[in-house]
Amino acid sequence: MAAGAASAATFGVDDRGALPLRYKGLTRSIGLFFNVKAKTVCSAFCVGDSVIATASHCIFKTAGEAPLDPADFLAANRCEH
Repeated sequence: MAAGAASAATFGVDDRGALPLRYKGLTRSIGLFFNVKAKTVCSAFCVGDSVIATASHCIFKTAGEAPLDPADFLAANRCEH
């Protein structure tokens, strides 16, 4: 691995699967919510024109960690191949 390169790990079994066809219209609402400064990436989905939903630990972190500044986050739509 190159110097400074990040590594990823899966704990347990990766049981993700393709989205069933009946939900294909939702794919445009699913995306990523990331913070470059904190080097965090979370999944998110649109619930309104200016509202997204994500897990609370993505913003507020866990016990003993300072919350992240919401102004430092960026959202990106899912890319389709």
